[in-house]
Amino acid sequence: YVRKEKNDRGTPAEVTEMRQALRNLDQVSSFRATMLIPSSDGTATGELEYVQKQGIHGTLSINGQFVSELYKLNGSIYFRHGTSSWENVSDDANSRVIVDGFEQAVRFSNDPSASIRDIARITKTEMDPRGCKAYTFWQYTLSGEEETYRFCLQNGYPVGITKLTSSGNVEIYYRDIDKPISLKTPVVGTR
Repeated sequence: YVRKEKNDRGTPAEVTEMRQALRNLDQVSSFRATMLIPSSDGTATGELEYVQKQGIHGTLSINGQFVSELYKLNGSIYFRHGTSSWENVSDDANSRVIVDGFEQAVRFSNDPSASIRDIARITKTEMDPRGCKAYTFWQYTLSGEEETYRFCLQNGYPVGITKLTSSGNVEIYYRDIDKPISLKTPVVGTR
């Protein structure tokens, strides 16, 4: 038990609810996600399939043009760029960093408290046209910068998380939570 300071308002209920949704997502057997990232070249779109007992499959495209694809299956990493052949890049440290970053971006953190901090302040609560409850909140990063998010919840899971930035919004949309998804190991040397 940690005693709260005299004027501490505690963790807002909405923060607790959003953290629980992230914990729930961490426990599912599978999901699909779409990530939209603004870039100087347009919009980068990442598509991800996650299967707990197998791994991940991800694709990246910029302005609708396919760029690259990767799999992380049972610890092995497979990659291809454009129309190149599949390569096993498991021993490449840079590939591991990229795959780990992709996973973290979509799954946020093993500790939801690190992603949504106690100091988060809810600025708006509304029903989204997609049928989810949306919270808009801001918080300070560990380096003291303010960041603003919109977090959409449905059935105890996140269905959309948007980070609002001056250079464009970073958006992640989740779907097919706990639906059957099967990943197939690519054949090295084939397209």
